[in-house]
Amino acid sequence: KDDYGIAEDFIYEVGAMVQPGDSAIFALVERIFDDAVKQFEGFGGKVLMTTLTPEQDAKIQKVLIRAGK
Repeated sequence: KDDYGIAEDFIYEVGAMVQPGDSAIFALVERIFDDAVKQFEGFGGKVLMTTLTPEQDAKIQKVLIRAGK
């Protein structure tokens, strides 16, 4: 979290919601947020959102690219 600048409050909020037996999906969405959210309608749950700076986004993109290799 510190490496990517994600607010600690956000991390704790998500952690408090996810209980044993629950699931969480983290999605990196650009521009068309409403369309992405609609894909999850009907499954229940709660959509949380945070905004990343371009620098934070670049760090996460690097990790995802490396993980995909």
